Amino acid sequence: MINSTMKMVRHTITEYYKDRIDYMYTSEGNNFVNELNIESVKGFLPFS
Repeated sequence: MINSTMKMVRHTITEYYKDRIDYMYTSEGNNFVNELNIESVKGFLPFS
């Protein structure tokens, strides 16, 4: 996702995260306390 000059390649990032970006614009994704966010945060916390 980063090219040889250490810049982010925007189209590669949007393709990789397309499902998450599309989910943000749904009614469920509009609420920041949703299942996808909860599962993502659990990966960062030592207790879950």
